[in-house]
Amino acid sequence: MNPKNIIAIATILFFSATMKIEAATITPTDMAGLRSFDGGANVLLLGFDAVKLGTEDRTLVHFDISGLTGILPSSSLSIPIESLDPEPGIFKIYSFAGDGVVSTDEWNMGTLFHVFTDVYGGFLSIDTSILLQTAVDNGESYLSFSFRGGNSVRYWLSDIVGLPEPSITIVPLPGAFWLFYTCLGLVYGFQRKTS
Repeated sequence: MNPKNIIAIATILFFSATMKIEAATITPTDMAGLRSFDGGANVLLLGFDAVKLGTEDRTLVHFDISGLTGILPSSSLSIPIESLDPEPGIFKIYSFAGDGVVSTDEWNMGTLFHVFTDVYGGFLSIDTSILLQTAVDNGESYLSFSFRGGNSVRYWLSDIVGLPEPSITIVPLPGAFWLFYTCLGLVYGFQRKTS
């Protein structure tokens, strides 16, 4: 390979490796707890966010995704929670296309997206890349979640216990990643040309 080509490729790789990669964070448009004493026949809107069975509490959260278009990079949902019980619990996540405002008629909304087991608290995180891309491709304005308990363990969320709200983080692939493969293609092309 020509030494000029090697220098050009090395320069591209160097500058792409030093590029600052910024993640975009989407915070909730609306988030609220719902409670039912009778399996959802009667639902109350709560002034705090909690998840538990028994006298069941669920927390619903809506994320505005209306500004997203095209092919998206990877994304993840982060859910900070605090357990009120010493034993581990089950934390279920249901997803649906919401309307941006939590209401009592959303009690049964969603299809099961993920189940966390042996949860003591902390920061739960789950990849949402495919889910978010599908919602964008379908022209949805909101990607919404219903957080539900799977056993009697009780969880608090957000400011009631001094935790941040759940968020969706979109992380672009580093420019070096794309340029590396571009450079590999150039090297392959130069080698084929000279042979």
